[in-house]
Amino acid sequence: MGNENVLVTIEVPIWNGEPFIKNCISAILLQTHKNIEVIIHDNGSDDKTYELLEKFIAGDPRFSVIKVPFKQAADPSRNEAARLAKGEYICFLDVDDTITVDYVEKLLDAVIGHDFAYCNWLKVFPGGSKEVRRAIREDDQGNVFNRESVLALQKRIVGNTSLKNPMDLDLFSSICGKIYRRSIIVENDLNLINVDTLGGANDALFNFDFLEYAQSGAHVDEPLYIYLSNPNSYTHTQKIEKIEMFPKQYRRFEEKITLYNKGDEYLLALKYRIFIQSFGAFIIASSSGSSKERQKEVLSQYFDSEYLKDALKFVSAKTFAPIFKPFFRAIIKRRLNFALFYINLALKYRNKR
Repeated sequence: MGNENVLVTIEVPIWNGEPFIKNCISAILLQTHKNIEVIIHDNGSDDKTYELLEKFIAGDPRFSVIKVPFKQAADPSRNEAARLAKGEYICFLDVDDTITVDYVEKLLDAVIGHDFAYCNWLKVFPGGSKEVRRAIREDDQGNVFNRESVLALQKRIVGNTSLKNPMDLDLFSSICGKIYRRSIIVENDLNLINVDTLGGANDALFNFDFLEYAQSGAHVDEPLYIYLSNPNSYTHTQKIEKIEMFPKQYRRFEEKITLYNKGDEYLLALKYRIFIQSFGAFIIASSSGSSKERQKEVLSQYFDSEYLKDALKFVSAKTFAPIFKPFFRAIIKRRLNFALFYINLALKYRNKR
């Protein structure tokens, strides 16, 4: 569509990515849009990550590898890449995921004339089953977003008052599966907060900031980003202490809402985030490997947090799909044991897929 000369930067942070590098780099090399710049951070890997990178990208001047001498989270790497990049647009890819060969081309075609674009995800489970995940959207003209719809998306990043599936809470919030106008990031000094600081929500907070400055966007209604569900990945192996960091995330959202002079609707959305995130809290506890006693101790403290107690005064479980309503009704009634039982059943089902 005449966009062949537009330079797009792709950033990939890697720590011990040896099992995934071939698949990830091959997908980048096969991109139909050839005018790309690829910035890779090797964040202190102690496996064969660097050697494999040298092998697969040898002689391709579009690639650069920054070797970080210590282990670090992906967020500092992505912040640095946004400043080093030369591309008009930038997108981010996790090494244990992959993308379709026309990922950059289709997102670029969609984003021209806008500030961001995003696509659907294809989630591939360890057993081979697949599921298309569609990020929540507010349309005003097909798949194009005006400023009003951009702000509606921004509010949904904080929380969704009409969510059916709790696992969709942060589906739009991920920085993967998107393409961004890089100048907005640089000119407004937008940064990802290190996940080690907050324990999560770093992508959501970044996108909240970005949408404050974005005027329009677009949605590509195709699963171009391929998320490979990895039982050993960060999202599946979080420590139970992450639950104790949730209040830090809520305070950051409160600060953003105040900074940008958002109204009561955003504060209500935050209460729904707190309510919905109880689902994630129980998943983290149940899959953390901690003893049952430790799980109940941390979850009891979570139940007693002022943020959750306040949120429960304003929320309802009525919008959730029937399969999820028993869990959220248990949260409202403070039935910890039933909620744990429910989550353990859900995890057994997930691991069989």
